[in-house]
Amino acid sequence: MTPDLNNPIFFALIQKLFLIFLSVFYFIFAIIITKQISILSKSIKDKFNSILITVSYVHLFFSFLLIVLAFL
Repeated sequence: MTPDLNNPIFFALIQKLFLIFLSVFYFIFAIIITKQISILSKSIKDKFNSILITVSYVHLFFSFLLIVLAFL
C-alpha cells in the first residue's frame, strides 16, 4: 500500500516532521553558540560579557520554545 501523496493529512505530517527535525537541529546550534560564548567570555574580559551571555541564554530558551511549539 503506497501513501497517497495528494492527501493533505499526509503532507501536513511530513511537513511537521521536517519542521521538528529542523527545530532540533537549530536547538543544537544554539547550544553550541551558548557554549562558545561562555568560553569566549572566560578568556576575554569585557564589560559586555554579561549582556552577551544573557542574550545567548535567551536565544537558547527561544530555540527550545520553538521545539515545543513545533509539536503543537
